[in-house]
Amino acid sequence: MRIRSLISSAFRRCFFIKRKRTFEYLGYSNKDLFDHLKKFLQCPCVVCGLIFIEMNNSHIDHIIPVCVAKSEEDIIKLNQLYNLRLICKKCNLNKISSDLQMKKEVNNDRME
Repeated sequence: MRIRSLISSAFRRCFFIKRKRTFEYLGYSNKDLFDHLKKFLQCPCVVCGLIFIEMNNSHIDHIIPVCVAKSEEDIIKLNQLYNLRLICKKCNLNKISSDLQMKKEVNNDRME
């Protein structure tokens, strides 16, 4: 459900209309997603290394943030498995502010 929600909001931000089911866009199944993210469980957070990742203390992180997407293709590309990982909630919430800064920089570059 998190991925569905993230993709829907990314489409809205870029003023696109989501016309297919989420996993039809992405080309993988929810089982593929679970199998990919399962690799991060019971391992230290790849950002801080302090917290062991469990389902109840983690967030799905986009390594390259979706907020920099400029097109529908970018949104789909940034939601592929190679760009997704589980990190601890604290690291993800800290990363959000740096992602927003990156988005501002990208928007400033577009305007110049």
